[in-house]
Amino acid sequence: SMASPHVAGVAALVWSINLSKTNLEIRNALEQSAQDLGATGRDDLYGHGLVLADAANNYLANEIPSQLPSQLPSQLPSDVPSQSKVP
Repeated sequence: SMASPHVAGVAALVWSINLSKTNLEIRNALEQSAQDLGATGRDDLYGHGLVLADAANNYLANEIPSQLPSQLPSQLPSDVPSQSKVP
């Protein structure tokens, strides 16, 4: 998936800021702070959702913002398939 290099880059960025954290802590922060897209929770179309570097960093710093993903646009680009278009 094309998401893999993006998530790897965000993971490297977040880890470079939080050097004392383990790989599992970084992974958990990325999963817990991602903006959920599609069906609630992890799904086969969007995985855990949209990776958010700043939110993951805040999660690790125990500064989970109250408006974590709501700052992002609620509309997806028109070229992103909806679940109804997936076979």
